[in-house]
Amino acid sequence: MDAPPDRVAAAVAHWMAEEQQPLLSIVVPMLNELEALHSSDANRFPLHPEVEWIFVDGGSHDGSVETLQQLMAKGISAGRVILLNSAAGRATQMNAGAKAASGAFLLFLHIDTYLPEDFEDWLAELKRRNPVWGFFGLKLDGARPSFRLIERMISWRSRLDCLATGDQAQFVRRQVFAALGGFPNLPIMEDRELSRALRGVAKPWKVADCVLSSSRRWQQHGIWRTVLLMWVMKWRWRMGVSAEVLQRCYRENRLF
Repeated sequence: MDAPPDRVAAAVAHWMAEEQQPLLSIVVPMLNELEALHSSDANRFPLHPEVEWIFVDGGSHDGSVETLQQLMAKGISAGRVILLNSAAGRATQMNAGAKAASGAFLLFLHIDTYLPEDFEDWLAELKRRNPVWGFFGLKLDGARPSFRLIERMISWRSRLDCLATGDQAQFVRRQVFAALGGFPNLPIMEDRELSRALRGVAKPWKVADCVLSSSRRWQQHGIWRTVLLMWVMKWRWRMGVSAEVLQRCYRENRLF
């Protein structure tokens, strides 16, 4: 007996929806990032039929949105690209992007972090492995030898405790992210707390390839002072200091 036409139509629609679902949604929060965008080109955001890019602006007033739109017009717009607005706050913006995403996996990327050169190979491996979550190793774009030590320290530490920084481009199955409630509503430390929650679900895929992140904060505020600040902030966070207090310290570049 032939299936009823409406059942056939529903099955076809479901199949088409699955076929059109991208493998990966890359969520990029941004706020007054004109400098970072000026140093970019269309290749900065590689196109792929199984990838959608979601940029979430938190209220930029420096021309970042217009610059991104110009960049998109040079080639990015040929792919699946979404530009959203939300309230400011990295966690808020990334949660908004995740809510709009349709990919099986989410990857959270800082605007000043570059994906690995062999991104397409990694994408194929992502499909093959189907991990719950993971993160990349880290390289910094600064030329000084001290940056080589810092990037190794960050990569080694994250491999030991499975707590990734936002610079390491965390990725996670979208359904798992939703089940955990997304990023906690914190002004800082949201990346570590998401890692902590995911660590309780499954072991991460610790990708050997590295993303390339900006060293601008270290260069602006002093390399070893910035390292010390980050370690003190993590220690104070474990001691129960509020995220709001730590955010002020981070913004003002002070230890206490």
